[in-house]
Amino acid sequence: MEADFVNAYILKQKSWIEDLVAKQIILETRLQLAETQCAKLAEELSKLNNRIEKTKKKSEHSDF
Repeated sequence: MEADFVNAYILKQKSWIEDLVAKQIILETRLQLAETQCAKLAEELSKLNNRIEKTKKKSEHSDF
């Protein structure tokens, strides 16, 4: 009986470890993709802000 318990325990433990490792890999992959997307959006925002600033400067100079 004791051997059956140990075998069942080891199988359950192995299953949990595999599940947790798979979840960890999925979460790390999602984080990596989110960080990449965030960097792209930050770069795009910076470019758009620069365009806005240039437009403001042109409109200020054209008023004179």
